[in-house]
Amino acid sequence: MESAEAAEELHKLFARVLNSGDLDALVALYAFDGPLVTRSGAARGIGAIRSTLAEYVAMKPTVQLRTGLAYGN
Repeated sequence: MESAEAAEELHKLFARVLNSGDLDALVALYAFDGPLVTRSGAARGIGAIRSTLAEYVAMKPTVQLRTGLAYGN
C-alpha cells in the first residue's frame, strides 16, 4: 500500500487511486474505525466506508484535487 506524509501527497494519492477504480486500494486509505462524510450522510467503520466508496467507484469517476490553505488561515 502506498502512503502519504503531507496533505498534498494524500490528495494526489486519493485522486490516483479513485481514478484507477481500485476499491481495495481506496478503502486502504481509511482507518479501520474511521469516518467518511458524504452529502448523503456519514459512514463509520471500514465496512460502511467500503460500501459507500463502492458506489462512487462504480460510477467510474475522474477527479482532480487541489490542495490549498484552509479558510481563515
